[in-house]
Order: sequence, then C-alpha cells, then structure tokens
Amino acid sequence: MSVSLRKNDYTHKIQALHSADSRSWWQQTKQFLHLKHFNPVQNLYQEDPTHSLADKINEFFISVSAHLPPFDDSVLDSIIVEYTDEYIIEPAYVKYQLSCINIHKAPGPDGLPNWLLKDFAPLICDPVAAIFKASVREGYVPCIWKSAEVIPTPKINPPTSIQNDLRPISLLPTLAKVLEKKNSW
Repeated sequence: MSVSLRKNDYTHKIQALHSADSRSWWQQTKQFLHLKHFNPVQNLYQEDPTHSLADKINEFFISVSAHLPPFDDSVLDSIIVEYTDEYIIEPAYVKYQLSCINIHKAPGPDGLPNWLLKDFAPLICDPVAAIFKASVREGYVPCIWKSAEVIPTPKINPPTSIQNDLRPISLLPTLAKVLEKKNSW
C-alpha cells in the first residue's frame, strides 16, 4: 500500500471518529490502535502466595468498614410508617423508568440484563409496579435487591498496590435502583 493511500485511509478513519458517539469512539480507537483486552489487576504484587488475589482484595475492601457496628434490626420494629398516597406507584411511571434504563451498564447480582427490562417495559410494568407496591406497603425488600457485586477497579494503570490503586465499584440490581428512584419521582 502506498504512503498516500495509507495516509488517506488513516485520515478517513480519524474523520469517522469525529462523528461517532463516545461508546463507538472508544471501540474504534481501540481497534485502530490494535489494543487488546487485558487483565487490569495482573501487575498487583502478591506478598502471600497462599491467599488468592481475589481473597486479598476482598479482605482489604472489608477492612475499610470493619470499625462500623453491625446493623441493629430491632430498630426497625420501632419505626411506624403509614402507607399513604405518597407511596402509590403507578405502572405508567414504572414503564417510563424502565424505558430510560441504560442498556450498556452492567447488570447487578440478580443477573437481569438491562436490555430485557428496557425492551419489555410495556409488558412487565404492571407486575413490577405491583411488586414495588407490595414491597413498600409491607416494608420488605427482597434480599437480592439489597445485595451488590463489588468489582475492584484500578485507579491507575497498571495498579501495583491493593490498598492504594484499587477502588470498589458496586453493581446493584437495576430493579432496586428503579424502586429507589421512587423518592425522586
């Protein structure tokens, strides 16, 4: 390939990046630069080879909140909240919230893909609204909605220290986030 053809090809590829959205811009840039997917925590130094890297990261994230006292469930019995019109959840609004979900975000520990919730919003808004109403009325949130999948994300690339170079990102169930938005409705 001649130098002028190669230059024109690169110029054309770069011009296409100007009109791309951010997601496709990054995908095209990585492809253009021939960047391959790699493990971002592969460079972390392991002092104790008897523990896995996942165990060491988990122990560090747990230690951050180890000084906090455990939650006292007996406090919940003393709280009395009246079910009022303020907490009525309409299927139309659940449908709207589901249709606004970003399908490019990762699902939480419930494993429900965001595209499924968004694409089927008209069909599932009634049962989801009923579940939300029952949850608010009874003061009960399903255990899976209270869980999170914690992912260690590097602050710098490549990370070299678990304590200084990683931050926890929590993936939460999308339906729990939609129910939580009720306060901002």
